[in-house]
Amino acid sequence: DTTNGAGNFVAIKHINNQDWGVIKRDNVFSNNYYKILVKKDSVVEYSSQYIGLNFERRSQGGCQASFSPNGHKYMSFSSDEGLFIMDFDRQTAIFSNFIHVPVVKDGLFSGASFSPNSRFIYLSDRLYLYQVDLMDEKPKAELIAEWDGFREPFLNRGTVFGPMQIGPDCRIYV
Repeated sequence: DTTNGAGNFVAIKHINNQDWGVIKRDNVFSNNYYKILVKKDSVVEYSSQYIGLNFERRSQGGCQASFSPNGHKYMSFSSDEGLFIMDFDRQTAIFSNFIHVPVVKDGLFSGASFSPNSRFIYLSDRLYLYQVDLMDEKPKAELIAEWDGFREPFLNRGTVFGPMQIGPDCRIYV
């Protein structure tokens, strides 16, 4: 029951390029991260790791987590908590160098994606789109776009920012 729940569930190829590491943040959004190693013929549970801030509540706006394309960074984002960034060792599954980037929140949707070159993280919070440059000494979320007010004509719903994912063509889809 501690690893179920939506969001913050992500997998990454192990350094041996055969196995997979699966990471799931505790479902009550504590600072506990569960680690599972999935092998060809077995599933091995690593010990969990406590790191970073402990919010002890569920995000009301959804959440998204992912690894950078180069496998060196992990991030988790919710509109309630902001952005968590950590270094990740694909051999040992150890997190280090926790960084918290607060983000102004709308509180309804959250989305996050690394750039294809692993340098930037893009964040969405329904009405706003932010960029975080990981090369900055103290990364911060910089506003780069706002919802333009467009509503699709059939249902009259706003086409706002939401969850994101890098596609196989190296474009970020929102």
